[in-house]
Amino acid sequence: MISEDSDSNGDRKVKIAVIGPEDAGKTTVVRQLSDKFTTVSPRGKTVGIDFGKCKYYEGVYMFGVPGHLRFKFVMRLGARNADGMILVIDSADPRIDKAVKIYNIVKSVVKNPHRVVVFANKQDLPDALSPEQVGELVERALGISPPVIGTVAIKGEGLREGLDTLLFQPTYNDNDIEVKGIR
Repeated sequence: MISEDSDSNGDRKVKIAVIGPEDAGKTTVVRQLSDKFTTVSPRGKTVGIDFGKCKYYEGVYMFGVPGHLRFKFVMRLGARNADGMILVIDSADPRIDKAVKIYNIVKSVVKNPHRVVVFANKQDLPDALSPEQVGELVERALGISPPVIGTVAIKGEGLREGLDTLLFQPTYNDNDIEVKGIR
């Protein structure tokens, strides 16, 4: 999938929406994958949009949206025209019902709702579900089987693998996302 947006040099831009329930680790994911990062998070809760410029690929930008359902309009704005989604799930407290609601809110505004990867985050916690268990929950709840990557966002573990999976995974009737070289 190639983004329609381009910068002043004509280079393509790729927009990734980072979605999921509150406290799943979305802000940390965006921060860890970015070399330039901005957030609107008074008292540690995202109420606006987290923004990051990817440190691994030129022209790849991440937009983290709030995980509270009262911010539906911000979720839609942040995810609008995204080329793909990272669904962050807290493996120790999956709140899959909330994840389903958030996915359903944003899927109509992204370019391809099937280009999604799940980050089964907080794998370092003793009561965390395995990535396979999180994948089963997602499949039962959403009826889709996206790739699931075990992550520990605060340590950066699994994040690059998950991003690469999202950017280069084949999807239904979809071209690859065009990304420019690894930085």
